[in-house]
Amino acid sequence: MVGQTVAPGFTASFNSERRDGSRSNTKSVTSNIQWPEFKVSQPDPVLGFTGEIFSGKGSLSPEQTLVEFISTSAAFHGVKKQPLRTLEWDLLKVFPFNVMPANAAAWYMAKRKFYMNQSFDQQLLPFLLKKYPEKFKVMGTQVIFLEVFNQEVAKNKLKYLVQYGLNAYFSHKSDEYGVYFFDPFYYENTEPFHESLRQCSSRPNMANKSKLVTSYFNTAGLKDQFKFQQHSAYLVSICKQPGVKIVTNTTGVIISMVNNQYGFIKFGSGDTALFCCKSLFKDGWQFSGDPLKLPAMKFDGYQITGGVRGDQAYSWYAVLVWCGRRPSPKFCSTAEDLNSTPVFREGRLQRLTVGGSPI
Repeated sequence: MVGQTVAPGFTASFNSERRDGSRSNTKSVTSNIQWPEFKVSQPDPVLGFTGEIFSGKGSLSPEQTLVEFISTSAAFHGVKKQPLRTLEWDLLKVFPFNVMPANAAAWYMAKRKFYMNQSFDQQLLPFLLKKYPEKFKVMGTQVIFLEVFNQEVAKNKLKYLVQYGLNAYFSHKSDEYGVYFFDPFYYENTEPFHESLRQCSSRPNMANKSKLVTSYFNTAGLKDQFKFQQHSAYLVSICKQPGVKIVTNTTGVIISMVNNQYGFIKFGSGDTALFCCKSLFKDGWQFSGDPLKLPAMKFDGYQITGGVRGDQAYSWYAVLVWCGRRPSPKFCSTAEDLNSTPVFREGRLQRLTVGGSPI
């Protein structure tokens, strides 16, 4: 039986023939079909980038990306069946034409831990494969791959998935944090991100891999999608919204608390930033005492649409606040932390109301 799959965002399609598990009945795909090149979606002139690449609205979700990768990689390497345990080991390895897409890898590792205490047939990988009977047939501890591709088509599709997955991963991070601060060293030295960056770079064989992140975000298309800034050798940031002002390592003083979760820090010439206590650190450890007793603090943050709480105005969001040893940027507050605070909701409601009537 012949099935047809359409590439996300493209009208081109590729043909795949499924087999019933019998080697003698397997046919090769000989049609001359090309898998399309990955291209970054152009932003809407009004709405900008909406993050739909990662969310799966009209595109591949992380789960779907992983399923396509497993099926296509098996077809490329001529694998017809394999024990489930060795399949998982192979998925996590990086070798030619076997690089798990970044969004799929992040999703899989985050979800996998919740299935560890289940019986083997209910682990995440067997559970996932059983959801796609048109692609996989799970028999006990073995999986039979039902799709087969022309090797050149599979090669181009694997390349597409790597490029797509890395873009989707950073797109999601930017949506999650508003401004995503991170250490480029982590991605340049951790698989499968390192190999994905290398393959997506215009200079994949550059000797200095510490430039891979910078090279990636300076490629055509990504310059329009992300505002990339290098703050230091170990700190960069990306943001989708143009014109957002970003500050790092700025000195301020905590002046008041909203509740035990949120507070205000004053800095510069009288500017005020809102911060979340879950991202408040002292000497490298999360601080659980009275924030008002802390000395002058350092913070990273970005400017937001001005908020108001009574007579307290603020126009900045401090995503990481510390004194002493600087914590990892992975502890930064998210955009959801900002949206969840009553301070932000009250300010937004006040800005949307004129004379008691919503605008």
